[in-house]
Amino acid sequence: MSSVKRYRSLKFSIWGLSAVLLAVMTAPILFLYAKAVLKLLMESGFAVPAVNIGLFFRSLLLTLVSTLLCAVMGFIAALFIWGFESNVRSRLIGILVICALIPHFIHVHSWIKAVDLVNSAIQDLTPFSPNFTGRGAVIWTTAISYLPFTAALTYLGFSSVPAQTLDMIKTEDDTYRSFSRIILPYSAPFILTGMIFVFLITINDFAIPSVFGVSVYALELFALFSAGSDIYSVALAAAPLMILSVVLLAVFLRLISKGEFPDDFSSGRSPYRRSRSGGAVLVVFAGIPAAAMIVESLKVREIADVLSQSAGQITYSFLISVLTAFTAVIPAALYSYLRSRTGGGKVITILLSLPFLIPSAILGLSLISYWNTPLLSSLYMSPVMPAIGLTVRFGILAILFMSYRFARIDREISDSLRLDVSAAKAFFSVVLPMMLKDIAACLLLVFALAMGEYGIVLLITPPGYQMMTIKIYNYIHYGASEIVFALNMTILAGVLVAGILVMRLYKPKGTGR
Repeated sequence: MSSVKRYRSLKFSIWGLSAVLLAVMTAPILFLYAKAVLKLLMESGFAVPAVNIGLFFRSLLLTLVSTLLCAVMGFIAALFIWGFESNVRSRLIGILVICALIPHFIHVHSWIKAVDLVNSAIQDLTPFSPNFTGRGAVIWTTAISYLPFTAALTYLGFSSVPAQTLDMIKTEDDTYRSFSRIILPYSAPFILTGMIFVFLITINDFAIPSVFGVSVYALELFALFSAGSDIYSVALAAAPLMILSVVLLAVFLRLISKGEFPDDFSSGRSPYRRSRSGGAVLVVFAGIPAAAMIVESLKVREIADVLSQSAGQITYSFLISVLTAFTAVIPAALYSYLRSRTGGGKVITILLSLPFLIPSAILGLSLISYWNTPLLSSLYMSPVMPAIGLTVRFGILAILFMSYRFARIDREISDSLRLDVSAAKAFFSVVLPMMLKDIAACLLLVFALAMGEYGIVLLITPPGYQMMTIKIYNYIHYGASEIVFALNMTILAGVLVAGILVMRLYKPKGTGR
């Protein structure tokens, strides 16, 4: 086959696969809003719920404060990590990556129990007791839950400073001047990327605020649907959040496309004194919840009975998460490979990113509207529907991860593949064996994320089935501590095993155990 025909075949393949991915991942959202606009224009009785502008701006402020706190703590923690030797830094960042997979409801439950323990310890000494509820609790648990993202990205910014620049800084006396004029400009894009990522996740999430009784705009959208409002009217009520999310998403993708992400975290030790406050932040982040979970475990007497009673939910969650991993990663690997050989596709990437960084209630409603039709109803009512929704949610993360790994394939090999063999033969005979480790890592990461998702599965899980996350949130509200603890530990064990396996896959050769 000539090179021209091979290239045409390649372009046909990438556009065909792109069309399939868009039809599954993005079309539900576009169709939802297309139908909503048509109803608004053509049906006289169609009404849009009154948009609570005050609640919208209060939600923005709450999210902004949470994001800023998360960024500040991540910045301090990154400074602390940067001051260690390369092998210690690699281990600490690896631990942070694993912690980033821990669902936020585990942090929420741990901090609720930690404050309860403090209150019980000081109740005989002082009439004062911390009231861990309301907006303060939301801000703190949100910031602490997403600390690994801001800390890891800030550290990547520090690591992007050239070694010769760091050597030059070590000879200067003015620490503040060198940090503000040299280090911050290098790290600012990474810090901003982490902040936008955390902001987008938290502004569109209602899980943490609902636990602490705080009303936010995303929760209001879910409440409108639960109260019987029309799907399309709720979608239009969500327009302010959708517009904000799309704008920030475009900025976020632009930033990560310009960032140079290294394969390891061991280059460029900090020229400054190690930040003790950063160490304190990491101790609080990991130590307080860990202590609360240990104390809670001593109180649980019938954990085996709790787990046996939840065996159906545990098995179902595990199987759905495994299915999600394969349905998300295999198409993502093929798409990322084809895109690496053709280039471009920024607009498609933005469109494919929409399901991840929009309100989970709106994504759930779009999937209901799209799949609950005569043609697709058999799948919509089947037990695999949560896996479809989770694939739509996390598919872009698999694409970004695999695209990053494909970009690391040796350029000489890539050039020879373009000239000598077809795309299909190159993928299955050469690229796939080289990328097995990366595909395995991506499968584990998506599995861990799927185990902890709440918003989507709450809306699209069929009758008669229940994911563990739904049961956990139900019992957090009811105060059933033993059941929450047992299910949390089950999810935590699965997530930690997945994270540890990922870190083992990328462990540098020749290092000790």
